[in-house]
Amino acid sequence: MGGYAGGYVGSGGGGESRTITPHVASSASNSLQPLPHPALDLILVIAVPPGPGSPVASVHTGATAQLKIRVIRNTLDFVLGQLGHRDRLSLVTFEVGPGGRVRKSPFLCPGRKEGRRRLQSFVDGILGPEEGEDKRVAEDTFLVRNANEEKTDVVTAVNHGLDVVLQRKQKNSVSGMILVSDAADSTRRAQMDLVLARAEAANVPIHSFGYGRSHDPASLWLISNHTSGTYTFVKDWYDLRDCLAGCLGGMMSIGLLNMKLHMKIVDANRFRIRKVSGGPTSIVAQDGKDVHVEVGELRFGERKEMLIELELDNNLDIARMNNMGVAATNGSGNGHGMHDVMQSRNGGMMNATDAFVARMGLDISGDSPNLMDGVMDRMIDEVPVFEVDGSFFDPAVAKQVNRLAHPVLLTVTLMPITNRPQQNQQPPVSDAMIVRRRMELLASDMVTRALVLVSRKNYSQAQRILAETTRILHTVLQNVSQSLPPPSRAGGNPMGARNRKEVLIFSAVRALQAMLHDLQLLTDALDENVEMFAHDQRNFGAQQAMILRDQKSWSKRSAVERLFWTVDNSIELVGRSVDWVGRE
Repeated sequence: MGGYAGGYVGSGGGGESRTITPHVASSASNSLQPLPHPALDLILVIAVPPGPGSPVASVHTGATAQLKIRVIRNTLDFVLGQLGHRDRLSLVTFEVGPGGRVRKSPFLCPGRKEGRRRLQSFVDGILGPEEGEDKRVAEDTFLVRNANEEKTDVVTAVNHGLDVVLQRKQKNSVSGMILVSDAADSTRRAQMDLVLARAEAANVPIHSFGYGRSHDPASLWLISNHTSGTYTFVKDWYDLRDCLAGCLGGMMSIGLLNMKLHMKIVDANRFRIRKVSGGPTSIVAQDGKDVHVEVGELRFGERKEMLIELELDNNLDIARMNNMGVAATNGSGNGHGMHDVMQSRNGGMMNATDAFVARMGLDISGDSPNLMDGVMDRMIDEVPVFEVDGSFFDPAVAKQVNRLAHPVLLTVTLMPITNRPQQNQQPPVSDAMIVRRRMELLASDMVTRALVLVSRKNYSQAQRILAETTRILHTVLQNVSQSLPPPSRAGGNPMGARNRKEVLIFSAVRALQAMLHDLQLLTDALDENVEMFAHDQRNFGAQQAMILRDQKSWSKRSAVERLFWTVDNSIELVGRSVDWVGRE
């Protein structure tokens, strides 16, 4: 007999509501002070079009390259304006191709005059192909000397960024890397293995942004997935600043670091953990009694939901009830009969309540004539399942907590036997929160498999997977919608007062509708034009699959992204980005 236990780890709020407060401003946000946040070490790696005198043959026209340069400069100006006096920033720019130039700055503090001057000089040194040699400085102090025949790609740039991280002598509490790339070239496996090993040693999450439709998402997705980062597809060039603002706000909202959870089964005779699915990395013990979960970073306003599949073994209880009935009938002349009944299958003793009932000669199954007035029939039993403990690092106070003050205990309430549902009653439905999370994980897994099949040019099988996933989600949506209350409730106002169950049902319906919308977009694009799918919807699908799995988003461009865009500073910084006045 099996079951699901759904749980979430949240920071701040913790309710079911995912409403985003709109940003309202009456003037430009350029003069606003940085938001309060823990000290941050940020490495920003950006691919730029080849500048004047570059050995790389540009694939962009002059107007296209100048537009990208302007967007990148405005984005970097915004990032500089949001960092405080304790933050440090390292900038890395690279030109994709043989002999592509790499420019790199050390960690500099934008909140100090000298650091701001050097970083601003770096940004001003990002030149387009039509700006001419007259704007270039005589000697670029940020230029990295490489062999002319060496090919520069995403791996080269990330390695330069990791050099800055691994060589630092002191570090702030929070560290992160942002990678922006429009490179269409794929990366060799040997190079990728090396950079992944270095990224794991640096222990820095890498949040990648695919810039434009022509980039290759495979390497970006692999790097971000390996380092517990995120992948975001920036289809519209002008969305780059807003998307980076959301990611930067997510780093500024980190409330806990290196969070680890330990779940331990309390009643090992009845329960064991079979599987933990959803999000963080988990290790289940072979006996199913312990689980270790690596949660990592946790932000204010963020929720991480995991499904814990439990296995219930009630054969011991059934056998014990039968033995207790035999012992009550035959008596216990030598005293051994009751002692044998009180022994559990693995040699352990009963709990105090069961032992008392056995000594009194009562049968808690409800069939014993010794029960007076049905008192035992009306008893409600509360069975402990497992307890959750955890450890984490608080960056705000630089304090390590090795265990919770009060571990969380999950219990299951056993109702009296007389309250069993009659045959004409409908069986109980699954909790809407568990149904929603299971469908999110299913959609994420199926979209990822479909994208892999598309990369192997197995289009028919990818279409079948998307169609079957759509059918499953549509069926679940119909079943969940049947539990919706009538519109007449709360005065016909859908936003009126509702109980927790109704709120969870509405949340599940919204999530299922959003996933169905994305699946329909992917299916239609795959049916219409396979070539366009590889350059457009493939990137979109890779982004949505990671969002559904990790429950983390940095923008509100699509319905699924809006569901998981809940981090407080991320919402605020995106609002500031909208009101930011960039350079002409």
